[in-house]
Amino acid sequence: MFFSTYARRDSDYLFHDGARPTGVLLVSTFSNKHGGAISESLGPEAIAGHLIGTFGTTIAIDHIDLQLDQSARAIAAKVARDRPSLVGISVKIGALDQLRNLMRLLLPLRYDEGTGPLLVLGGVVPTFATAALLEEFPQVIMVVREGENATAALVDYVRGERSLASVPGIAFRNESGELVATPAQRLKLAQRFLPARLTSERVHKELGGMVWAEASRGCDFNCTFCSIRDLHGGGFDGGISPESVIADLIELDRRGIRAVSFTDDDFGGDPERTAKIARLIKEARLNIRFSISTRADHIWRERLSIKGERLDDAELVDRNRRLRQIMVELAEAGLERVFIGMESGSPTQLRRYGKQVSVEGNYKALEILHELGIDAVAGYIPIDPAMSLTELQENIAFLRRTGMYRKITNPLSVLRVQAGSPYLKLARQRGLLEE
Repeated sequence: MFFSTYARRDSDYLFHDGARPTGVLLVSTFSNKHGGAISESLGPEAIAGHLIGTFGTTIAIDHIDLQLDQSARAIAAKVARDRPSLVGISVKIGALDQLRNLMRLLLPLRYDEGTGPLLVLGGVVPTFATAALLEEFPQVIMVVREGENATAALVDYVRGERSLASVPGIAFRNESGELVATPAQRLKLAQRFLPARLTSERVHKELGGMVWAEASRGCDFNCTFCSIRDLHGGGFDGGISPESVIADLIELDRRGIRAVSFTDDDFGGDPERTAKIARLIKEARLNIRFSISTRADHIWRERLSIKGERLDDAELVDRNRRLRQIMVELAEAGLERVFIGMESGSPTQLRRYGKQVSVEGNYKALEILHELGIDAVAGYIPIDPAMSLTELQENIAFLRRTGMYRKITNPLSVLRVQAGSPYLKLARQRGLLEE
């Protein structure tokens, strides 16, 4: 069947067999150039869990992680053999070569009757480089931001049960070549299904890789270098019930996984909810060690007023006493490491980054973690395009004073100006951006 420059996405082209479960194949790319740790790809696992929970036995899902099975030809052969209706590829930063290898084999692929799968790209790169990827691959669908609702709706689409334009959170080229983008729809986390865990055990046992869990999404703060709010389409969302978090940890424990890291952008975004999670872990008698990411001011708050909440001096003392106690409870539940996005030891750079935490606030948070015997690691961005030499000297002095030069991946890391981040506007205003 002839395949035009712009994809035919009608029922004459897309494969669907109503006599069998709708096939969905999810593929996770990876990059050796971005991030040093081997870890599972939780996004596709969350999407797989959502599809299984939504469609039950009327759907058949598989997930291939290229860290485990690295042959693009083997994936193409599997698609030709199993004939899924939808192939979704999670595109990581630094994985464009892998994507191109896959697309070279998948784009021309046709089943015996001339039909083929709907090809879908999702993840960080399709979200922030949508137009550029559609320029290179105009035949595919891009999922923008979170993927659960969009992918479930695309299953309905390939079944002929809804129009493409009604699918939330996607971008595509229509038959005239025009870029069409539909409004994204954030998942109601209170109704989320557990991740499918199709690859978790293999990543853990075969690669010794990190396994992820999820307790919340997003962050209420607006650090200028960060695109998290734009990625999720909103701030902190703690809609996942603590009981659901524990159910996922119990499943991981059943599979022999005793260490997890939470993907949460701000695990401490709701401190009392965090305390409940700690209590439930202890009540479940889980023998699991875990790591989290949070802000310094969720360990020790230095300001009377923050994010619309104002405390008096006595209330601030009580709040900090409670925050410390929550860290104690988390440590008792199995918390062994906290990642803090400190970013800088320079007051002026912290203000430019929009951190709303002072240098002394970072010091105090580290002091508390050290007192409790919790390992502290830090995000640190001492070099940005607007940096001064004085700021660099202040950053080096901070690392020396705290000993945190041992706990950051790179003491001279450079800020990457991300699409979707407020820093992009600042860089443009100062004429710092090149091609």
